[in-house]
Amino acid sequence: MATAKQLPSGSWRCRVYDKTTGKYVSFTSQLPGKRGKAEAELMARQFQLERRSAPRKRLTVGECIDKYIDSKRNVLSPSTIDGYIRSRRCCYHSP
Repeated sequence: MATAKQLPSGSWRCRVYDKTTGKYVSFTSQLPGKRGKAEAELMARQFQLERRSAPRKRLTVGECIDKYIDSKRNVLSPSTIDGYIRSRRCCYHSP
């Protein structure tokens, strides 16, 4: 669990690592003393609980390939996209 630390300004900051983005998220409380520390830690805990409770959608390999093709349509050449679509249709057909 993340622990709040007091900043030189007197406010409290609690940092939590977000695995989905790979970055730290900071929660700051302006309240003085123990109340400020508790508030910053509470905000961090609520963030972690919301992230845990969010349902993850399970994708098939074919759906992942479709998402990849769609994300690369503007970057790759049309012949490359056609080759990917052909491979998807032949090797990873949907039931």
